[in-house]
Amino acid sequence: MTIPRAGVITPRVNRSLLALPIALAACREPSALRLGTYNIRNLCAEPTDLDRLADVILAARPDALALQEVISEDAVVALEGRLAARGQRFAHALSRCGGKRSLHVGFLYDPRAVTLESLREFPSLDPAGGETCSGDDRSGLLAVFVHRGRRVHALTVHLAAGGEPERVERRRRQWERLLTIARGLHEGGAARVVALGDANSTGWLDDAHGERARITDGARAAGLTVATASLACTEFWRAPSGRFEPSVLDHVLVTPETKASLATVHGYCARLACRPHPLDQPTAEYAVVSDHCPVTVDIP
Repeated sequence: MTIPRAGVITPRVNRSLLALPIALAACREPSALRLGTYNIRNLCAEPTDLDRLADVILAARPDALALQEVISEDAVVALEGRLAARGQRFAHALSRCGGKRSLHVGFLYDPRAVTLESLREFPSLDPAGGETCSGDDRSGLLAVFVHRGRRVHALTVHLAAGGEPERVERRRRQWERLLTIARGLHEGGAARVVALGDANSTGWLDDAHGERARITDGARAAGLTVATASLACTEFWRAPSGRFEPSVLDHVLVTPETKASLATVHGYCARLACRPHPLDQPTAEYAVVSDHCPVTVDIP
């Protein structure tokens, strides 16, 4: 796998509120930038159906899509081929560092809609940046996109998984670092800043370990809004209840100047309307694409 160096562009809850974000997907302003995030589950260590993955992405209609859990860059290139065969050409950029499990973050973007002006990597989410892939935490990757003459600073992240207290504490420290990066960008003159990705926020829906409060309070203190706060799910998991249960693991945080719309969830999450379903009835998308679903916001 060839991972691009930092700074180098590689061409290549409330369920009752869920209906509103889904409905908004059909009302996209033609001039808006659609920015999204999608954990594509161990691409391609898992048995990923690239054709179905391409269809899920195209249905979400992103101009730029943050990706998590990319193991093989060759698989991203193959995915771009599937997308091109459907009439939509994308390019990509990936982080060099993947943390302990070599799960890289990156972006898939439409070069006709946006220009990728620059990249900056933050290994282990170190706000100081750096060139060394050290530590077990995955990188944050900052992409500066230009859309209709205006810049958007998009920082994608993939935080530690797990609901155990020690894992929640590790995420807390990661949140502090990513918010420091986002706040520094904003205070440094970047008006439209978006932090997005798989936050693995297992305590979002029930505020276990105070995780939801910590995310919303931390975002507010950093001058950000949690645009995904109204979503009822972004992923499903196999629960002890004997059902697939919804969770909210993926988030989009924005600065006030970004003026992003409410977040929209796509894919099988939208089709199920975030309702639990039996374990013996897994959706094909869950089985051969990802347990996560794309989440987007529209930025004027």
